[in-house]
Amino acid sequence: MIKTSNKFPVWVKIGSNILLYLSILFLVYYLYTFNYLSLANLNFNSTYLAFSILTLFISMILGANTWQRSLEAHKISISFGTALISHGRYIFAKYVPGKVWVVLGRAAYVASKGFSLADTSFISTKLQIANIAVGFLYGLVPLLILDSTQKYRPALVVLTIFFLILIFSQKVQIFILGIVARLAKRNVSLPVSTSIGALETILLQVVQWFAYSLAYYLLVKAMVPDASPLVGFAFPLAMNFALLAVFVPGGIGVRETAMVGCLTLIGIPLTMAITISVVARLWFTMGEIFLFLVSWIAEKRTAQKEQIQLKML
Repeated sequence: MIKTSNKFPVWVKIGSNILLYLSILFLVYYLYTFNYLSLANLNFNSTYLAFSILTLFISMILGANTWQRSLEAHKISISFGTALISHGRYIFAKYVPGKVWVVLGRAAYVASKGFSLADTSFISTKLQIANIAVGFLYGLVPLLILDSTQKYRPALVVLTIFFLILIFSQKVQIFILGIVARLAKRNVSLPVSTSIGALETILLQVVQWFAYSLAYYLLVKAMVPDASPLVGFAFPLAMNFALLAVFVPGGIGVRETAMVGCLTLIGIPLTMAITISVVARLWFTMGEIFLFLVSWIAEKRTAQKEQIQLKML
C-alpha cells in the first residue's frame, strides 16, 4: 500500500494553476501561428464526420478511465471524477514547451488529494510509456502488411520492444530507479509495476488506441470515401512521433509530417494527405476542448458537493 500524505506544497498547487492558464494561451498561439484556424472549401460526408467526432469524444473519456485504473494497479484509489478532472484539466499543457507538463499536471492534481507526488508522477510517466508502446504496436500493422514500408519495419520494431521492456521488466525499472537515486544522492522509493498490472495497463491502452484509430479512420473516410481501413493505424504512429518530439510544443509539424508520410505510403495522394493532417489537428483539438470542458464541469460540481457537505457538518 502506498503511503499517503496530507501535506501538499502550496507552490505546486499555484504552479499547476499557472500551468493550466499558460497551456491554454500556448494552444491559441500555436493554432494561430500555424494557420490552423482557417480552412475552407472542404467537403465532408456529414455522417462519417459526426460518428468520427463522437468516437473521438468517447476515446478522450476512455483516457481518464485508463489513468484511474493505472493508479489503482499501484494501490492508489481515486474516483473516476478525480481521474477525469486530473486527466482533462491539463490536456493543453502539451503546447507548453517541454511537454512533460501533461504528465506532471495530472499527477500533481491526484497528489493534492493526499498522495505522494513522486508516486503519482512516476505512475503517470509509466502510463505515458505504455501509451507510446501500444501506439507503436498499432503502427506496425500497416508496416507489416504493405510491401512499400519494409525499410521502416526494423526501426519501429526496435522502438516498440524498447518501450514494452520499460513497462514489463521490473529489473529495468529498478535499474532506472537506482540511477535516479545516485543522481539525486538520496534513496528513491517508487512503485514498481507487476507484470499483471503492466498487462492491464497495456490492454487498456489497446482499447483506447483502437477507439482513436477508429475515430481517425472515420474522419478520413469523411473526406476520402474509398480510404483503406489501414489509414486508421497512421494516427497512433503520428501521435507517437509527436510525443517523442519532447521540445516541440504539441508536436506541431512533427505529427503532421509523420501523418502525411504514413498516409502517402498507404495510398493517399500527397495533396489530400496534407489536407487530412491539418484537418486532423483541428479535429483532435476539438476533442481536447471537449475533454477540458467536461473535466471543468466535473471539477465545479465536485466543489459544490464539497461545500454542501461542509455546510451540513
